[in-house]
Amino acid sequence: MKVQKYSEGKNYKVVAFLVSCFAGDETVRLMRYAQKVSKEYKCKLVFFSTISDFYYNDVNDAGEKKIFDAVSVEKFDAIVLMSESFKMDEDMKKMVERAVAADVPVLAVDKRMENCINLRYDYGDSFRDVVRHMIEYHGYRDVNFMGGIKGNAYSDERERAYREVLEENGIPFETDRVYYGGFWDEPTNEAMKAMMNGPRPMPRAIICANDSMAITVSTFLKQQGYKVPEEVAVSGFDGIILERYHRPRLTTSITNYEGLMREVFDIIQKETPKEKLADPVVVYNKMQIGSSCGCNELTPLDPGLEMTNLKNQFYLELRFHEAMNQMVSNQSDEENWYKTIEAAPPYMYLMEYKRMWICLNAEFHHYLTSLNYHKKRKNGGNVFSDRMAVSYFDSKDMNVEHTFIDFGDIIPDLAQRLEEEEELLVAPLHLKGNVVGYSVAQFDCEVFRYNMYSSFVINCRYLLEAQQNKRKLLDVYMKDSLSGLYNRNGFYDVIRKIMERDSELDLAMISIDMDHLKMINDTYGHGEGDVALRQLAKVMSDFLRDDELCARIGGDEFLIAFSGEEVEDRAESIKQEIIMALKEYNASSGKPYPLQVSIGVYSNRIKGHSLDHFLKKADDLMYANKYLHRKESGVI
Repeated sequence: MKVQKYSEGKNYKVVAFLVSCFAGDETVRLMRYAQKVSKEYKCKLVFFSTISDFYYNDVNDAGEKKIFDAVSVEKFDAIVLMSESFKMDEDMKKMVERAVAADVPVLAVDKRMENCINLRYDYGDSFRDVVRHMIEYHGYRDVNFMGGIKGNAYSDERERAYREVLEENGIPFETDRVYYGGFWDEPTNEAMKAMMNGPRPMPRAIICANDSMAITVSTFLKQQGYKVPEEVAVSGFDGIILERYHRPRLTTSITNYEGLMREVFDIIQKETPKEKLADPVVVYNKMQIGSSCGCNELTPLDPGLEMTNLKNQFYLELRFHEAMNQMVSNQSDEENWYKTIEAAPPYMYLMEYKRMWICLNAEFHHYLTSLNYHKKRKNGGNVFSDRMAVSYFDSKDMNVEHTFIDFGDIIPDLAQRLEEEEELLVAPLHLKGNVVGYSVAQFDCEVFRYNMYSSFVINCRYLLEAQQNKRKLLDVYMKDSLSGLYNRNGFYDVIRKIMERDSELDLAMISIDMDHLKMINDTYGHGEGDVALRQLAKVMSDFLRDDELCARIGGDEFLIAFSGEEVEDRAESIKQEIIMALKEYNASSGKPYPLQVSIGVYSNRIKGHSLDHFLKKADDLMYANKYLHRKESGVI
C-alpha cells in the first residue's frame, strides 16, 4: 500500500530538517536561513531537533537520539540531515536506510553518509585564505597555531592548511609553535598559559582554528598587557555571532549558511538524482577581513546596545525560569497529567510560540491519566507507540484541548498548519533515555525564544517523571503483590474517586469469593492455593475493560466495579464470562481440583447511596450464591 506524503495534492514539498541542539546560536542562524530560502523554493519545513549537543553520550543523549525514530521518512519529500551535529552514526544510518527503502532522498551535510546526497563546506580553502592573509598580506613570519583537538578531522585539516601556507612562503614548520585549545575557552586559556611560559617569546601572530578560541586568545593577551593586533595579531575561523561584538573584530571565515541552503533546496526542487551527485557538493565559505589581523575593515557592533539587549534577554529568561520553577513546584505532586498540562499555559507566554502540542505514547498517557492504572499494558519497548495522545495549546487561548492521532501524523490538522507561514519544531520527550513522546512548537523563526522552549521541554520531562514515580509508589501501596490487582487500599481509594466523579451515573459492584480455597490449601499446600488465586485474578483481569476496576481485598475475596449508564447488562455479562472462562480452565488445567467462585452482582444509581451500601448488597447476593453452591454439593 502506497503511503500518502504530507505534500499530496499540494503545490509545495515538505522537508524534514534534522539538526541537534536547536537552542544553540549557530543552529538558530542555520534554521533561519533554512526557513528563508525554503520559502523561495516552495518547500515547507518540519525541524526535528534536540536539546543536547551529544557531548556526553550518556543516558540522556540516548533519549535525545530517539528524534530519528520520530521521523516518518516515507511521508516526506526529502530529508536534510546536519549529520556532523549529531555525532551518532549508527542511528543516522538506520534512518537513512528507512529513507532509501522508501525512495526518499537524504541530503547529508558535513559528514559523508552512504546512500545520501552529500554536501560539505570547503573549510580548507577558506582557512588557507585566512592564513595567507596573515602571512602574505601582513608579512607575519613569527606565527603560532592554536588547533582544536589533536586527531580531530577539522582541527587536523586546518593545521595542514597552516603548514602548507608556511611552506609556500618558505617558513619552516616548528612543532613547538602548535598548541591545542579544544575548540573552546577553558582549554584555550590553559594552552595560552603554556605558550606564555614556554621557551619562545610571544609570537607576532596567532592563527586559531575557530572563533571561540580566537576570542579567548585575544582576551588572554589583553589581560596580560599585550595590544591586539599591534603587538600580537590574531585570526579565527567560522564566524560565530559573538565575534560581531568582539574588540577588535576578527579576521575569520564566515560559514556560508545561505549558500548551503540554496544548494540544498535547489537539489530538492529539481529532484536531482543522487547518481548525478556522486561527489559531494561543495559550498564555499567567505573570508571576513576584520581588525584583529592589523587591518581596519570592520568595527564591532555597538557593545552598549548589545549589553542592553543582553540584559533585557537575561531578564526575560530569568522571568521565564522563575515561571517554570513555579509551574514545577505547583504541579509536581499532581497525580493526573491532564491537570498538570492544563495548568501550563499561563507560565508559557514569554516563549513567543504560536501553537504547541505535547504528544505522549498512548500507553504512557493512559498510565498517567487513568484511575484504573494497575492493569499491565504492552508498551512495545523503548519506541514510539502507534497512537499518540495529544494536548494542544494556542498562545492566544489559555484552554488546552486533548485528542488522539496516529503516529506519523505529527500533529492534528497537519495539512492546515503547513499552509501557514510558521515552521514546526519537533523535540523528543524521554525519561532517563526512555522515549515517552515528543513536543511540537509552531513558531516564527525571528521571534521564537529557543532557550525558553528548551527549558519548557526539560521541565515537562521533570513533571512526567515525577508523575511516573508517584504512580510507582502508589502501585506499591495500592497493589496486591500476589495477584497484581488492586488491594483493599487501592480499591477503596479509586472507587471513592469514581463515585465522586460519576455521581449521576450507575455503579455496578460485583462481589466474588473463591469456593474451597481452604480445602486447596489444606490438601495441596498454600503454594497451590496461591496458584489458584493468581489464575482467578488472571481470568478476571484479562477481559475487563480499562475503566473496570478489579481488586483482591482479602484472602479469597475479590471485587469488580465500574460506572456508566445501564450497567446491569455489562455486569451480568462479566459474571457469565467468568463462569465460562473457569469451566474452560477446569477442563484443560489438569488440576486435581476445580476452580469455582460464588458471585453477587448489584447495581444502582450512585447519587444517594454510600459505598458501604453497594458492598453490602453485592456481598449479600454473593453469599446467597455460595449457599446454593453448598446446597448443590451437599455441604450444608
